[in-house]
Amino acid sequence: MVGVDRTARRRLVRRAHPRRATRGGGGRGLPRTGRPAGRRRPAGLPAADPPGPGHRPDRRHDHMSRSGMVIGATGQLGVAVVARLVAAGYDVTAVSRGTRPAPWPDSDRVRVVHADRDDDASLRRAVGGGCDLVVDCVGATPDHARQWRDLAGEVGSVAVVSTAAVYADAVGRTLETAAAGRAPDFDGPRRETDRTVEPGTGSYAAVRRAFELAMIDIDDLDVTVLRPGALYGVGGVFLREWYLVRRVLDGRSRVILAHRGTNRWHGTATENLAALAVHCAALPGRRVLNAADAQAPTVLDITRLVGERLGHHFEVVPLDGGPAAGVGNSPWSSSRSGLVLDLSAASALGFTPPVDHRTAIADAAASLYERAKAGAPELRPLLDGDPFGHHDYAAEDAWLAGHPTGQPESAR
Repeated sequence: MVGVDRTARRRLVRRAHPRRATRGGGGRGLPRTGRPAGRRRPAGLPAADPPGPGHRPDRRHDHMSRSGMVIGATGQLGVAVVARLVAAGYDVTAVSRGTRPAPWPDSDRVRVVHADRDDDASLRRAVGGGCDLVVDCVGATPDHARQWRDLAGEVGSVAVVSTAAVYADAVGRTLETAAAGRAPDFDGPRRETDRTVEPGTGSYAAVRRAFELAMIDIDDLDVTVLRPGALYGVGGVFLREWYLVRRVLDGRSRVILAHRGTNRWHGTATENLAALAVHCAALPGRRVLNAADAQAPTVLDITRLVGERLGHHFEVVPLDGGPAAGVGNSPWSSSRSGLVLDLSAASALGFTPPVDHRTAIADAAASLYERAKAGAPELRPLLDGDPFGHHDYAAEDAWLAGHPTGQPESAR
């Protein structure tokens, strides 16, 4: 597969450690200027400078002509990216495979295109005469990277979304191996240069790592690979906060938190991820960046935020360890250490997450709550069952009856 052979990895290592490289950048260290050869300028657009020998117009800072494209524009992240681009003055092409309506800004700057990003010809037609920035919210495989390699002369820069699930601890355990009883124990915030899974095809994280390497290995294209934590936002469906929101809807006051709710999990509000993607558009180079909220809350913090926003009193029953006979199983119970991301690399590029995590978590939970009360069709899988085994109330009540807690903690 593209970008996962040993030669490609050696090239990546050399690029990750140049003389002037910044930590976690994953690029060449020496910024490139201008536009790569073959990058197109829309017809009728005047050059910013008088043309001369070797002149290649650069539209990065031309606010009158910036164009952006969002692949996967109807998802929770895509909607946030479209809004951010419009606010930044971009003319936006919103690309989606289906015809589902989305709450994009009511603006003549947004043009809707229906295309299948897995089909080369369809994606090329969507790109059309080229654009300054592409934010690919759904790319995930080395073959998707190959498509951007083929289109490198048509676009200015591409931001793609990977996952913090690629990180491994000192002995190779990951969030995925936790399901087999090998939970990771991270010894501190993860940096972009820390250990990851090996690229491959055997797991979700391995495929994403292969995707990262293939993207970074594209010549003549500015690339930002973003590694978010748990992505969430208004309009999301499979959010971790459902563990709590469902209990509010069902009138459950007692909530069992493994690891006493003290483990920290870095979340990424869609608005913050969108802002970082747009911020990097003006920065030449190739890089991998952690993308998360400014703070990583504990599970107890999240419980308090959701309870306060929804006006619900949670009585927390803390477990000293992991789930007991399945009771206490939650989106946050897989690892005692949780997962916190080091954001120094993004900060060094002048970026600060614009949205506070407390507001973002509360807003996402409120959106989920209101849509669930209204029976929103997209939430039917959650409303009609317990797909993740997080809401077995009969088992919880039986366990609580036999294990009365001496000092339950209040989350409100």
